Amino acid sequence: MEPRFEQLNGQDPVEYILAVNVARRYLTTGHPAMAMALAYPNVEQVHRGKKASGSGRFPDVTKQRLSDARSLLEHEDLVGQVLAGAIRLDAARTEADRRRWKYLKEP
Repeated sequence: MEPRFEQLNGQDPVEYILAVNVARRYLTTGHPAMAMALAYPNVEQVHRGKKASGSGRFPDVTKQRLSDARSLLEHEDLVGQVLAGAIRLDAARTEADRRRWKYLKEP
């Protein structure tokens, strides 16, 4: 198979890779949100003057889903489980919140 090259003409290469892979795979709504959170971990991260959020090539990724996914980044085990499809993003967020409350309540 011959390699195929794509001219990006100024488009963010990470955004392109995410868009192509999200489009060709069956994913839950949490999968693309988690992938975007990993690619753009900072809320302030800007792409072409716009925050990297649920717009453009990723209309199904709402700002809330992206925020939920970013809140999991400190829990590598949960990130891996969401990406593997073992748990849904909402369940992972609930578990992360439970862990935070447990930590805050410990003396």
